[in-house]
Order: sequence, then structure tokens, then C-alpha cells
Amino acid sequence: MHMSTTGTISTSLNPSPPVVDIDPMLLAPLTTSPRRAPALDVSTLRSRAPSAMPEKAFANVLRDEGTFDPRKLLSVLEGKASIYWAKRVMSAEHCALITQRFRRSRHRITYAVKPLIYTLGVPGGGSLFTVKDLRKYLSQAPETQRATFELFDGIPNYLDLTLAQIRAALEKVGVVFRVARFEDRQAFYSIVRGWGEAGLDGDGLAARIHEDRDQILHPLQDGFEVQATYPNPQVSMNCCYGNTEQGGELTLYNMIPSRDDFALEEVEAFGYGFPRSFVEGVPSLSIRPETGDMFVLRSDLLHSVAGPRGDGYRMTAATLIAIKSETAEHRGEFASRYPDLRQRYGEMERRFGDKTRTVLFWS
Repeated sequence: MHMSTTGTISTSLNPSPPVVDIDPMLLAPLTTSPRRAPALDVSTLRSRAPSAMPEKAFANVLRDEGTFDPRKLLSVLEGKASIYWAKRVMSAEHCALITQRFRRSRHRITYAVKPLIYTLGVPGGGSLFTVKDLRKYLSQAPETQRATFELFDGIPNYLDLTLAQIRAALEKVGVVFRVARFEDRQAFYSIVRGWGEAGLDGDGLAARIHEDRDQILHPLQDGFEVQATYPNPQVSMNCCYGNTEQGGELTLYNMIPSRDDFALEEVEAFGYGFPRSFVEGVPSLSIRPETGDMFVLRSDLLHSVAGPRGDGYRMTAATLIAIKSETAEHRGEFASRYPDLRQRYGEMERRFGDKTRTVLFWS
């Protein structure tokens, strides 16, 4: 297993694969404490009307086979495509071992009942979706991350290797790529989740209709620097370590909900659980990731995951990625200047200079 100079990941199986060290830049201790971010006035940030990607960009699904290209992830982040799907990037043998370890892990916990979803960590731990209290989340982040690392003992951690590739690509254009922070603490950044056929919700979904960006506006997240990425586009990068023979499709809807939409009775505080009726008639597209695939989606759009069917297990690891704007004034300018969310790195650099030269990831 190695990273090549061309920005691809070799997936050849080494009979005695070496232990892959975590990129030290991913977990580097802080030398200074960043300034605490100001609290957000949600009422001024959320749009009063639903928005969407341009039709042509939404329909654009980028594809690769056997390689992951960081530039195509950036194309999704820039709004030129809605999904990047790289098939058979990871070794099937490695994925089978990772899935087996996950199912047997002493750290495996349940974080949802309907649908039934498993993750790794301490009881009540996990991503921002499962820990509403920021300080609790941050205090548990190191232990949760260590539980995840145990899955990759002696085999490649594909997510971390790919994050290192993205960092290298961004460094070439002077952009910093790092884990999000709160004061002197670092966020958790790679949630691992698993679903079986049992325990699906009433609609047969493994993940109900939701979007991933609204969580950062919750009052309990005040001061967390991920709030400085709002309302910029957000993407979710995923590794598919396993899927069943049928089901497990990801469906993406071309809708970013409005402020009023989040007040629907069915919708939880973190933008989770929109009813099916809400997306009737909304343009959508679906992909069915298979074992060994990696995929990136615009996670500020509504999306859902169909329940897995048959033998096996659907298992993924994911991280969220977004561009950081340094001040609330810049966030407001993004909202008014780019209402269709089609901003480009070049446009942002010309407009804001060094103020937009950081891209954050977290989970």
C-alpha cells in the first residue's frame, strides 16, 4: 500500500501489509489556541426559501475506477458536480477484515434505534449528530478516534491516506487543510457506521432524509469553528467497507431546506428526519456504493440511504469537509453574493484573499 506521486491510491494487496501510521498533521497538537468563534444568529443565516444546485451541476456525477482524484472532490465542493464516485479504490480483502473487526469490536455501540445504526466509541459518544453537547463531544473525541484506529491495525486506513492526499493537493495552491478545532481541542473526524437488514424505520431507510450542515447551527455548538463554514457548501467523503447484495442506495435530492422547513414537527433539531412527502417532485439521483468504493456528495443537500437487504452489512466511514470563512461578515457576503452556491476557489481568493485559505474537516 502506498501513495503515488500522481494523486492516486494503490490498492494492490500486500501479503504482509505494514502498519499505516496516521498522518501526524491530522493529529498534531496545537501550539496556540485559536480565537473563540462568535455565536451565530441563526435567523440571519438560514435562507427564507429553499435553494438548490443548478440543474446541470446537480446531474453531473463524476466517476473513477481504481483511483481517487482529490481534484474531483474539490469540484463537488465548488458546486460543479453533486457526487464523485470512485469505484474499487480499496482492497476487498482489507474491507472484509475492517467490517469483521467492526462487528466484533468491544467499542461498538448503538446510536439510533429506528433505524438501527451502530458506531464506535463510548456510550453516548460519536459524531455531532449523536452528541448534542459540544464539550461532551470534544472530551470523548480522542477515545472515539482511538476506537476507530483499532479497525486498521496492520492494514491501510484509506480515509486518512486520502485526507493526506487532499492536504497535499491544497497545499500546492496555498490552502490549509486541517481538522476543525474548538479552542485547544481537536474535533473527531471519522465516524464509522454500520447497518444490517434488521431495525429499519417505517420507510425501509437505513438513514432517514436529512442534510448534514444544519447541525453546526445548533446553540450547543456556539464557539466551534465549524460554524465559520456556514453557509458555504459542504461535502461528505465516504469509504464503503461493505454493502449487502441489494439495497443500501444513496439518494440525493436537489434541495437545501429553508429556515421554516427546519421547524417541521417531524424534523429533529439537527436537521434529521424529513418526511418523504417533503421531497415529492424534487429532482433526485441515486448511486449504490459497493465494497471498496469511495464517494463524495454535497451533504448540505437532502439525502437518504435505503436499508440494506439480504446477507451482509452496510458499513461506511465518513468525514465532513467545508471552506472556512474567517468572519461573520464574510459569511453574510457569501450568502448574498453566491445564492446558488456556485462559488469557486479562484473567485473566493480574489474576493477575500487570505480569509478563505482554510478548509476544515470533522465528523
